[in-house]
Amino acid sequence: MPGGKGSDSSGVSDDSDIDSHTNAKATREGQLQGFLRLLEGGASKDAKNNQGQTAIMIAVERNNEDCVAALVLAKANLNFQDAKGFTALIHAVQRRNKHCLDALVSAKVDMNVQDARGSTALIHAVQNADADCLAALVLAKAELDVQDSNGWTALFHAVQNANADCLAALVLAKAELDVQDSNGYTALFHAIDDQKFDCIELLLKTGASVDDLNAINYWGTTILMKAAANGEERCLRALCEAGANKNSQDRDGNTALLLAAKNGHYGCLMALCEAGAEYDLQDNCGMTALMCLIYPHSSVDPPPQRSASPSWVSAEEVTRA
Repeated sequence: MPGGKGSDSSGVSDDSDIDSHTNAKATREGQLQGFLRLLEGGASKDAKNNQGQTAIMIAVERNNEDCVAALVLAKANLNFQDAKGFTALIHAVQRRNKHCLDALVSAKVDMNVQDARGSTALIHAVQNADADCLAALVLAKAELDVQDSNGWTALFHAVQNANADCLAALVLAKAELDVQDSNGYTALFHAIDDQKFDCIELLLKTGASVDDLNAINYWGTTILMKAAANGEERCLRALCEAGANKNSQDRDGNTALLLAAKNGHYGCLMALCEAGAEYDLQDNCGMTALMCLIYPHSSVDPPPQRSASPSWVSAEEVTRA
């Protein structure tokens, strides 16, 4: 039939594609047979190249599942580490190769080996936003709360990447929510500091400690104010339910209610009213929320945008200072 597969435009069969496919298949089969012959003959399974990689690491990197299976069967060491501290499992995650990952997990690989930066395969899966590899590792009971060289667990990396799906998977698997990193900060603190509103909402709803809720930055801004100013109503409601201070004022006298009014975020304004925010607090210009709502929100000068945002501290620390 003209134009069919394996034919040129005149309808004449083109055998070059068929030959190419046949040759490639023969090459792969020849490579595998040679590989198996060397294994059977006693070739070292665990020799390392100049990068510290073993044959099984290279096979994983090349997505050569047949060689991976042969090396697993031949009892190659699955837990050796290369110069970066990567194991074959970490290479599988880096390549997003779930078939190789499954083969290694079935062979009882150590899932919790840490690389030179302290990251496990699970942490790499989160860093890569690889939901399939993450789910496989969670199902296989990889440790969820291993800390890297910065004290970060996989949960912290999910927050850093604003990956709500990975965060939800870890929370569902019962990852510890209140682990502290090397600086004493929790994942919720980082979510607040980076204004990752979806992550904040999820962490609050699943029981993260609320100690950081009323932290303020140099300008006196709380995360509730940020949520109000940005129109993040869902997050704002979660913050209110968790006990955030609704009447805190920044250095310009703004409250969350004032910022919602000034920026035209009426859903946030209504939520704050429902949560019991004080209506009549005034900013440094004497403006109340009621006054701000008389103007179109674009006519009210917004608070200055603070590009420099020093570390957040508790209100008590500022008072003591």
